[in-house]
Amino acid sequence: MKFSLIATTLCSLILLSITACTWVELTTAGSNVVLKTSDNLNQACQRLGTVNAKTSASLVAGTSRDNKKVKEEITVLARNEAARLNANTIVAQTEAKDGEQSFIAYRCP
Repeated sequence: MKFSLIATTLCSLILLSITACTWVELTTAGSNVVLKTSDNLNQACQRLGTVNAKTSASLVAGTSRDNKKVKEEITVLARNEAARLNANTIVAQTEAKDGEQSFIAYRCP
């Protein structure tokens, strides 16, 4: 009984710490890409393409991850991918839903 309580507590703590983690790291190139709104976009920006970012919105057994962390991770993935297109700016094209979001990549002066 004592072991069961300890095991349950330990598993709960591990699960809580995992749900708070961000799984993706921003690359050096990705750190040069900024997220803007279409209202703040310079007219001289050149559209380079679309970036689709996807991450897991849930953990084992359907346990949901923290929505803020999921959005942060999606943005990091999009910035990293946009850097591969030689972009320095991204603008959200869709809302984040189920761990997915689309962005438009731009090269701005």
